[in-house]
Order: sequence, then C-alpha cells, then structure tokens
Amino acid sequence: MIYALGQPAALAGLVAALALGLGIRHVTQALAARGPGRATATTVLPHWRRDLDPIGLIAAVLGGTGWGATAPTTGLPRPRAIWTALSGPAATLTAGIVVLAAYGAAYPGSITGAVYRPSDVLRGVPGPAPEQLLFTAGVGLLCFAVVALIPLPPTDGWALTRGERGGAVAEFLEGRRVGALIMLFALVLPIGGVPPLHRVLDLVLTPVVESLT
Repeated sequence: MIYALGQPAALAGLVAALALGLGIRHVTQALAARGPGRATATTVLPHWRRDLDPIGLIAAVLGGTGWGATAPTTGLPRPRAIWTALSGPAATLTAGIVVLAAYGAAYPGSITGAVYRPSDVLRGVPGPAPEQLLFTAGVGLLCFAVVALIPLPPTDGWALTRGERGGAVAEFLEGRRVGALIMLFALVLPIGGVPPLHRVLDLVLTPVVESLT
C-alpha cells in the first residue's frame, strides 16, 4: 500500500480489499467451522484484533496485500477443517470476481485490465478515481485469496496441507513465525526486480483479470 500513496483512489481500493477480504474470510470460516444454527453474532462478526495477523498487516502495507489470522480449524474433524480453511479463500475469490465483473460492466471500454498486471495494481495504478477504486479493490480481493492458499503458516493453505501430526518442519515454521516471515520476504523483497509472490500472483491471476475486464 505504501507504493500507492501517490494514487489515493488506488490506495483506498487496496485498503478496502484488505478489509473486505479479512471480513469475508472470517464470516465464512466462522460459519463453516460451527455449522448451521450453532454460530452466534459474537463468533461470526469480524473483529480486527482477532482477524488480523500482525505480519500479514505489515505485508499488506509494504507489498500491497496480506493475510489474516490462523483459520479456526483446531479440534475440528479433518473434513470440516479442510472445508473451513478452504471456504475463506473461496468466498474472497468469488467476491473479487464479482467486483471485477461489475467493473467490466460499468467500464466496458477500459483497457486497464489488459495493460496492468496484478503486481502493478498492488503498487497503485493511475486512472479516473472511480475506475481505480473498483478495479483495485477487485484485484486486491483476488490477490488476498491467492496469498491465503500459499502453504505456509498461518495461511489457510497451511491449514489445508499441514494435516494432524505436523512434525519438526511444522514446528519450525510455526514456532518463531518463520513461515509468516518467509511469506513477508517473498511478498516484499524483489528478486530479479519483482518479489517472488508478485510473480505468482501475475502468473495465476493475469488471465482471470483479463477475462473479466
């Protein structure tokens, strides 16, 4: 987000994407973990202290997108744990697709999606403010969803792949927040001019963005 300071509408779109991503993810996972009829307003409504991961927030500030706190899968049967972890990124990805589809319908003549890659969007892209806001928010939601599936703690991808036993590698990655720090460096530090996770986002999401816009 820090690189988008010169584009206020784009910055607002990135902030909105992070806030919406965290909120959608939490509500979806809370409902999935507890099941119909068992969730309460206290457990379902988002709360920034509970839903934010501090290193994920730093990643969002420096790299344009981040991740949330550990998914509520502890103690759940493995099938429900998988469903709970997967539901958050799936719902966020769906929200991003809806926002970008709305952008494509509202601005059918725009070539922004064909010109800029997701990694460019995370740094702030120029354009008329309404287009900037909607386009950036949509791409930001897609990026949030894909980052959530990277299999390193504390992401949802880690909850999907870790399994029940864990082991020495799991303890190492979780114990001193090593996994989160790897994620941070991969999202912020350029290698060959571009951070590795930005390359992943471009590879995975560029066709999606182009098809919707």
